[in-house]
Amino acid sequence: MTEKIIRTDNYGTFDCTIKELQIGKQVWRYSISGNGSKTLLALLGNVVGHYFALPLAEELQDQYKVIALSVPPLPEFSLSGAGLATIIRHENIACCHAIGHSNGGVHIQNLVRYCPDFVDKIIFSYSLTSLSDQDACTVNDTEVNFYRKAKAAMKILPASILLNGIGGKFAKRIQLKAGPQHTKAIQERIISEVRLLNKNDVLAIINCMEDFLFHHTFSSADYRDRANRILLLNSPSDKMVNPRQKSAMRQLCPNAKEYVFQKGGHTPMITYPEEYYRVVKDFLC
Repeated sequence: MTEKIIRTDNYGTFDCTIKELQIGKQVWRYSISGNGSKTLLALLGNVVGHYFALPLAEELQDQYKVIALSVPPLPEFSLSGAGLATIIRHENIACCHAIGHSNGGVHIQNLVRYCPDFVDKIIFSYSLTSLSDQDACTVNDTEVNFYRKAKAAMKILPASILLNGIGGKFAKRIQLKAGPQHTKAIQERIISEVRLLNKNDVLAIINCMEDFLFHHTFSSADYRDRANRILLLNSPSDKMVNPRQKSAMRQLCPNAKEYVFQKGGHTPMITYPEEYYRVVKDFLC
C-alpha cells in the first residue's frame, strides 16, 4: 500500500485532509475531517463522494471524525468490501459508524459481509440490496434499466458531456454553513475532479454495479442483532429507489428504525439538508 496526502483545505470552521491510498491496482481517494472522538465512514456518492460528505462533516465536526470517500472504478464488486476494510485498518480505526447513500449503501453491505466487526451503527440512505438471484430483474429492475440506459448513452455522447452535466447539477446545490466563499471552493473542487474521469472510468463503475446486481446477494443474518443500530432512510418522492427495493431493505434489516422524508427526491441531503442532517445526528448521537 502507498499513501499520499494530496492537501489539507480549510473551510472556515474545520479542516479537510485529502488522501490517496493505493490498494493493489486501484487508487482510493478519501477525505478526513472533524475533531470528534468517534469515527463515521461516509459513502454518499459513486463519484467525488469525499466532497459530497463535507456538509455532513461540518455538522458532525465536534462529535465525529468523518472519513468520506467514493469507491474508485473497480474491476469487480467484491473488491469494495476489502478496500473499505483496508482503509479503516490503515487509519487505525477499531470500529466506526457508517452511512451509505444510494449505491454507497451497497458497498457498506459489502464491508459488513467482509468484516462485520468494523461497523457499529449503520444508516442506509435511499439504498438497495439484493436478496436472491432473481432480484436483479425484479426487485432491482430500476437499477438494471438505469445502467442499461447509461451504457447506451455512453456510446453516443462523450463522457465529458454526461459527467459535467451531472457534476455541475449537484455541485451547485452543495452548501456549507461556513459561507459562500467556502461553498464555492467545494463546488469548484467537485466539478474539477469530475472532469478527470473518462469513459473507461464510468463504464468500470457501471460494470462493477452490474456485477453486484447479477452476482452478489446479502443475508439478513448479518443484521438481525443490529435492530436498534440500523436506520433506513427513504421517501415516496424518490424516483430512483422503487417500492420493491425499499421492501427488500426492510427484509434485509429486520426491526430497523425507519425515517421517511415526505419530499426531497433521491438526494435530501442537498434538497432538504437541515432535516436530513437533523435525522442523521439524532440517530448517531
